[in-house]
Amino acid sequence: MDEQRKVAKIEGIELSKKYKCPYVETSAKTRVNIEEVFFQIVREIDKYNANDTKQPIKRKRNTCILI
Repeated sequence: MDEQRKVAKIEGIELSKKYKCPYVETSAKTRVNIEEVFFQIVREIDKYNANDTKQPIKRKRNTCILI
């Protein structure tokens, strides 16, 4: 299936390192890792909310990228 990829695996891994986010390969067609990605998104949101305080803080723009 490597020849049918829209994004090369190494490109996805490099982007995940650049944006400091998890890398998970998925397939909507075969339902591979679909649930895991949603669980990971929830874990990331929980981490973000746990670090959030009521005081205004200057933050870098956080980005979520799904490829």
